Amino acid sequence: MGLFRNLALAVAGLGKDTPLGRQERRGNMARRMWRCYYQGKYTETTKHKHKRALVLTARKSVGLFVGLLHRNEPYRSREERRT
Repeated sequence: MGLFRNLALAVAGLGKDTPLGRQERRGNMARRMWRCYYQGKYTETTKHKHKRALVLTARKSVGLFVGLLHRNEPYRSREERRT
C-alpha cells in the first residue's frame, strides 16, 4: 500500500520533486495535469478528501502506466499530443 501511496503522491506533485534532466519540462507538464486531477477530486468529495483524491489519482495513474507499458511507449501529456 505504501508503494501506491508514494506513487500517487509523486504523480500528483505532492511528494519530493526530483529533476529529470532533459525531460524535466515534460515532467512538469505531466505533474501539473495530475495535480489538477487531484485537486478536482479533492474538491468533489465531502468526507475524507485527501484519502479519496489520492486513491482516485492512484487508480487513474496505474491504469495509464499499465497501458503505456503494454504498448511500450513513453508518456506524453495532452499538450504534447496536440502538437
